[in-house]
Amino acid sequence: MSVHFSPTTSARKLGNHEAWQRLGRAVTRVDARSSSPSPRPVVARDLDAVAHGRDADASARGWRTRRRLGWITSDGRALAVRVDLSEGPTVGALVVCPPVGREAVVAIRTTSALALAAAGAGFVSFSYSPSGEGDSADLRPEDDLAEAWSGDLAAVVAAARAHVGPQAPVHIVGLRTGACLLDDLEDTGPGARIAWEPISGRTYLRTHGIIRRESVEVPEVADGTELEGVWYTSAQAASLARLRAPRRGPGVLLEDDRRSALRIALGAPYFAHVPMASIRRLVGGLARGVPTPSVPWRGAHTAEIVLEDGTHVSERRETFGTLPVVVTTCPGVTPRLGATFTSMGSEIKAGPGRLWVDAARRLALHGVVSVRADRSLIGDDTGPAQTDEPRPYTDASVTDVTVPAAFLIRQGLPVVGVGVCAGGWSLLRAAVLGVFDEVIAVNPVHWNPREEVYDEAFYRHYHGGDAPTGAEAPAAEAPSSAGWPSSSAGPRSRRRPSPRVLAEAVLDAAESHRPGTRQHVRDAAQRLSKELAIRHPRVRSALRPDVPLDLVSMLLRPLRAPLRVTLLFGPEEYRIFCGKGGRHAAAAARRRGVDVSVSHDPDCDHSLFSRAGRDLTLALLMDRLGTAETDVAAHPAPASSPGSLASPGPQSTRSARPASGWRRRVRH
Repeated sequence: MSVHFSPTTSARKLGNHEAWQRLGRAVTRVDARSSSPSPRPVVARDLDAVAHGRDADASARGWRTRRRLGWITSDGRALAVRVDLSEGPTVGALVVCPPVGREAVVAIRTTSALALAAAGAGFVSFSYSPSGEGDSADLRPEDDLAEAWSGDLAAVVAAARAHVGPQAPVHIVGLRTGACLLDDLEDTGPGARIAWEPISGRTYLRTHGIIRRESVEVPEVADGTELEGVWYTSAQAASLARLRAPRRGPGVLLEDDRRSALRIALGAPYFAHVPMASIRRLVGGLARGVPTPSVPWRGAHTAEIVLEDGTHVSERRETFGTLPVVVTTCPGVTPRLGATFTSMGSEIKAGPGRLWVDAARRLALHGVVSVRADRSLIGDDTGPAQTDEPRPYTDASVTDVTVPAAFLIRQGLPVVGVGVCAGGWSLLRAAVLGVFDEVIAVNPVHWNPREEVYDEAFYRHYHGGDAPTGAEAPAAEAPSSAGWPSSSAGPRSRRRPSPRVLAEAVLDAAESHRPGTRQHVRDAAQRLSKELAIRHPRVRSALRPDVPLDLVSMLLRPLRAPLRVTLLFGPEEYRIFCGKGGRHAAAAARRRGVDVSVSHDPDCDHSLFSRAGRDLTLALLMDRLGTAETDVAAHPAPASSPGSLASPGPQSTRSARPASGWRRRVRH
């Protein structure tokens, strides 16, 4: 079904200038980059201020001002690259060859810290995404994966060499699977090659195959090889399996702490370890060339991506204020709608399994101008020595999602916000300000709009911690051998033992009789607490004053018409939605004129790690935002000019499920 917007709707909704001022953004009416005034109020981000109070840090301003975003061509494919110019005179270059798949997302704070540490030491750092990864162009069906990735690395090294000259050293650091590509490089001139925690392609496939099967209940697709958040054809998986890790030697860097080494790229992003000591030693050991004046990087900022059917989409990498973005359009197709994509937690702007990349390029053919944007200190905006995951449930995240919406408003387009989990929370909060005509939120589970609710205790609980940061767990009473208070206690205490002490004594006795009982009891208590939170959140909040009330109505009640809210849930997330009063809150919102639709599907896993979950979400986006009225065939792909960046588009590895294939469409 196509979605139609009234061009005056968003103009009316954006009339609340006071709300924008509360976000600290100036309201203007003319886009400085536009040739004609916009009929809608426009929000202009202060380009001189670093987001959310960090502008007082001069060093933070420095690394952002030296950051450049663009594209490098590799065998006709456009590679997304981030270049961090040197601080002071240039003594060489560093190319960071990242891990792939899910590991690239988890390790991004480590690879960014390495690139920025090298830039601070006088090197120009080149960080990139290989073909089929991040924001880069997809592989062609006939491309050999290992050969293509080796060619990608060679192209980036050549660009670094061209920037610093033939005499300066160009060092290359490959992390995890990225280290497998170093041996295939031809002579690139002076510079070291360092394999950091190398693993083979076979190890990568085996490890992440296990993680996919153990962590996601949605069945794997029958064809190809499915890992968590990534899918390879059989030929691509076979090529990846042939990658060999470098042997131990002078150019191989291994961490002493093996547990911390695994945490560099495995697990959830909040669990990731950033080995700053190793980064400082690595950068300190790089050979320096003769210092030369720093020069600007003059790479391409726009690339043409050729889709499988021969049509072109154009993608531009730039910065809105301090936020790195990718703007996707289709030449020859009249823009009719704007979409902004934001991800969950600290995920990168490419989206879960690059879903936002795929959706943006497909929707561009239907007249949708899309913006994929990193939130502050995430993805390409990751700062130096950033060891902790940025918190997603903050007022700053809400401000961040309004920035790309403001750009689309300047173009005179109605705006749809798309996000997963915490990204959906930020979009729904921003919708109160009237910046969106529709919000599509996948698997939001927290609904309290107040930032202070999401404190360290909250994050430690959901990340598996035992107590808040800086807090100590209450000291348990020390039971005697019988589990009763000591004789020094008063008469009343001797008659009525402490329930905590008595429970510990019973558990000790049961544990000695049957090992594992204590853990079973703890697991049962956690399940009971979870069920109580889902089914009776008010009761749980009353019993646990330290747990704030979390109801769907708290986030939906402030929303006002005209607005559409589309919610998609997996089975567990839908139970949480219903338990927190979601059906009643949705009905109340409809009575206020807000069009709320709710659907749930067993294939929709929480983080969209499954290919089925991503296909389901893509089908929803095409159903809501795409239109059959746009005649794409009437706009043939233009001939590539000699200096253009032409690259093949998405390989048909993900088939969008037709809307008729949806299950369990629910409207409460």
